[in-house]
Amino acid sequence: MSIIVSLIIFEFLLFLYSEALHCYNCASTLPANISKDAQRAFKTVLYSTFMVPPVDRLCNNSNDVEFITVKQISCSPNDQCIKITFVMRSCQALIYRGKMIGDDVECRHDRSPSICRCSSYLCNSALRFSLCSYISSLAFFMILSSFANV
Repeated sequence: MSIIVSLIIFEFLLFLYSEALHCYNCASTLPANISKDAQRAFKTVLYSTFMVPPVDRLCNNSNDVEFITVKQISCSPNDQCIKITFVMRSCQALIYRGKMIGDDVECRHDRSPSICRCSSYLCNSALRFSLCSYISSLAFFMILSSFANV
């Protein structure tokens, strides 16, 4: 009986995921410590190139537990979620104004802006499973539950 219930739940979730693509819809705020002229120039470039989504202070950090409250939108199933990030390269001493920040961040992108596309539910966040991962997890759960009933 539990396998039938699990299959019904699985079919419902598969239907839910396949109907529309859901993506986070936000833009991070510009740092307050850059000059107004630099902010204006950056905004000019952004708005002339992209249709910028609404600004949300949580957009920048998908590891924040409150990130799940960021606005989500439904896209057509043949669309893709996108996350665009910018990269600056130089000597550390030349990049920071004033105090240096001592983070050891791995380099993940080689061009600016870095554009990453994905096609699964809310995949433009590191906190969400892809549909493939979800299906694999559900299959594993069903196998375990069938052994538990024996």
